[in-house]
Amino acid sequence: MGCQQFGTDTILIDTTQLNKVLDFDKEKGLIEVEAGIQWPKLIDYLVETQKDVPWPQQWGIAQKQTGADRLSIGGTLACNAHGRGLKMQPIIADVDSFTLIDAQANFLKCSRQENRELFGLVIGGYGLFGVIYSVILRLTPRQKVERVVEIITADKLPEAFEQRIQAGFLYGDFQFSTDEKSDDFLYRGVFSCYRPVDLNTEMIEDQKELSEEHWNNLYYLSHADKAEAFRQYTTYYLSTSSQIYASDTHQLSIYLDDYHHELDHRLGLGEQASEIITEIYVPRPELPDFLAEAREDFRVNKVEAGIQWPKLIDYLVETQKDVPWPQQWGITQKQTGADRLTIGGTLACNAHGRGLKMQPIIADVDSFTLIDAQGNFLTCSRQENKELFGLVIGGYGLFGVIYSVILRLTPRKKVERVVELITADKLPEAFEQRIQAGFLYGDFQFSTDEKSDDFLYRGVFSCYRPVDSTTEMAEGQKELSEEHWDNLYYLSHADKAEAFRQYTTYYLSTSGQIYASDTHQLSIYLDDYHHELDHRLGLGEQASEIITEIYVPRPELPDFLVEVREDFRANKVNMVYGTIRLIVQDTESFLAWAKKSWACIIFNINTVHTPEGLEHSANAFRRLIDLAIKRGGSYYLTYHTYASRSQVETCYPQFAEFLRLKRLYDPQERFQSNCPGNLKWSTTGIRIIDNGYGSDPDQLQFLEGLFIEHGTQILYVADVSNNRVQRAKFAMRRQYLKNRASLTSSSKNKKPIKEEVKCIGDVEQISTKFFLFRRYGGTIINESNDIE
Repeated sequence: MGCQQFGTDTILIDTTQLNKVLDFDKEKGLIEVEAGIQWPKLIDYLVETQKDVPWPQQWGIAQKQTGADRLSIGGTLACNAHGRGLKMQPIIADVDSFTLIDAQANFLKCSRQENRELFGLVIGGYGLFGVIYSVILRLTPRQKVERVVEIITADKLPEAFEQRIQAGFLYGDFQFSTDEKSDDFLYRGVFSCYRPVDLNTEMIEDQKELSEEHWNNLYYLSHADKAEAFRQYTTYYLSTSSQIYASDTHQLSIYLDDYHHELDHRLGLGEQASEIITEIYVPRPELPDFLAEAREDFRVNKVEAGIQWPKLIDYLVETQKDVPWPQQWGITQKQTGADRLTIGGTLACNAHGRGLKMQPIIADVDSFTLIDAQGNFLTCSRQENKELFGLVIGGYGLFGVIYSVILRLTPRKKVERVVELITADKLPEAFEQRIQAGFLYGDFQFSTDEKSDDFLYRGVFSCYRPVDSTTEMAEGQKELSEEHWDNLYYLSHADKAEAFRQYTTYYLSTSGQIYASDTHQLSIYLDDYHHELDHRLGLGEQASEIITEIYVPRPELPDFLVEVREDFRANKVNMVYGTIRLIVQDTESFLAWAKKSWACIIFNINTVHTPEGLEHSANAFRRLIDLAIKRGGSYYLTYHTYASRSQVETCYPQFAEFLRLKRLYDPQERFQSNCPGNLKWSTTGIRIIDNGYGSDPDQLQFLEGLFIEHGTQILYVADVSNNRVQRAKFAMRRQYLKNRASLTSSSKNKKPIKEEVKCIGDVEQISTKFFLFRRYGGTIINESNDIE
């Protein structure tokens, strides 16, 4: 188009000196020009040569490309440009003929009658068929037009365009807001159209128009303050509604040469920048949905997957500190309880926060870049590598390494904390009332004092509702210090009644405080707190909390908690913290845990690090899962590996297909994980190891590897290639059982004793591997050679 050269290491031909008007046929409305002439010179020529001609007899151009004027006619043909006509084809419709200098240096006249094929190839052929020497343009009777301006939204645009066409308007466009922080973004805009008026209508001199200075400032604001740029632009355009223009000269516009050089300096940019333009075409009825999708696509934040949530939130707050609240962006949710976890890890387990109407994190992911088992960098989204998108999020790292993530942000809000003490039987209704009232976040933190009637029944119900962005967030608000948290951790083990009293007193005192919707999700976590706590409690054995998350239908929640209360008291389960949140059904991830819109109950069980202590907690977790299954619920794979095989298959019936797809995408099983469930991954196959995973060897034939039946010393070896499952029973010396925690591969007492080998299936020869193993932690210690 006279300004873009698509060529490197080649000769470029400059046609700007070929800028003469060769002929003007005023009878037919045809004008012949050299192809290097630019549009302003052509329009000026037509206006000047017809200044003494009455308006009804004047000719003008039908259209030109918009946005930039000083482009050549030949360049316009080369890209088959178009203007803002409402019922116009591209420029080819306005070309009568042109003269082409072809590759053999022949001068060829090209029209719809002569060299017809070249006529269609050259217009829109980007200069690849020769040099256009001259062009004969078809002109159109020059008209006076009235500008009509209104502010409308994109969902009304297809109908609005059609109405303007039916009303006889000739030109028009819609210039939308580019402020991605505003609800107006790609939605609300200036709809300006031009309708013909009587040729006797007066065109007033000195009509309102933007000067170069105004344009210069708008260019700056379009980068520095998009909201103000849109406000000024709409104000100006609305003020020009009903002004009268000529149908040709109204298509000219101001363009400031090299404006970005000064702009970069003004913006304080260290690097040179510019705008790169693109033009997208969609069916007119599809326009609103297209813009809605584009809006979502642009409203994202790209980070490397190893970034942790506090750094991301700090970055967003810092980079927007001079931006007005209504235009700021923030995260929608993050996992609760612990902050210093990576974005990639959050995706791997498809975590969730305390949102009242939110799906897991997958809903906040626009796309991510995966490094797969072959070392390829793959973009995964709802449109590209769609299957991997659903497998990787919630896929526990088994399909590759997430390099980067594009997150969908949400407008940052100020929220008010509203706190009350309620009982679990009122909780489903209370959650629903908060949702109906527009609250965004909330949870219920219940008493863990098994000696009290409040146990798993009475708790702190804290929810957050949006308030006006002008609401003040007071400095020095009440919050718990690290020292307070340290003491609460101690009391939650040593005096649960006092811990609950202090916790409820604090939370009730903060009701009414104002927070940011993103930073209120951050919390204090004391590193290695249990090391000091164990010493303070005088425990002889090391202990920690093991977490689990159980899902039940929301109406079933009160009865579920009643049954858990009875179970924990009967079995002396030491729970030190618990909370209840909500989740909305996830329909996108393959290994979805949020199969329905459930209540989520989190239990933190104090676990002593001895075989007996671990087994005690493991049994508690399995009983919780059974209680959930009885009510049509489920559990979260992420937190532990104590579920039985039947529990995994009941709650995740798609698990076998998940394993098949794992092998499809990673045949060598390069990527391994201790999650989900009880799976250990190795290059020789899937190894299912202890911790209570399953009991029926006949169901193992889709696996390769080994299985140690929970509660026994029975080892199952599944060999798919030979279509057999072998059962071998081993005994270990008594001292092994007493001291499994210290058993290592170098132990002197590691010799297993073969008691029995039994074949399951029709196998003539039995060959089995002997394994030295410890059941403590479910870890394989060593592997010996095959023996008969």
